[in-house]
Amino acid sequence: FEYLLRARQRTGAKLVVVDPRRTPTAAYADQHLAIRPHTDMALAYGMLAHIIERDLYDRAFVQAWVLGFDDLKAHVAKQGFT
Repeated sequence: FEYLLRARQRTGAKLVVVDPRRTPTAAYADQHLAIRPHTDMALAYGMLAHIIERDLYDRAFVQAWVLGFDDLKAHVAKQGFT
């Protein structure tokens, strides 16, 4: 936990905690997303859809190292988040 605080101070990064409960880590977070239990996959699909739609991923890295990315894109689209 301390490494997160040091990294945040050093880099200026933001800490976002996704947890239905207000944990000690959430208390230190810049943003706490208190999602309802069992909605984490909906959040993940929404984040993936946003990243894919807006080309916010490293295409060269994905092409060189990621297997099944086209299948992932199709699956996210099929879930209705695009």
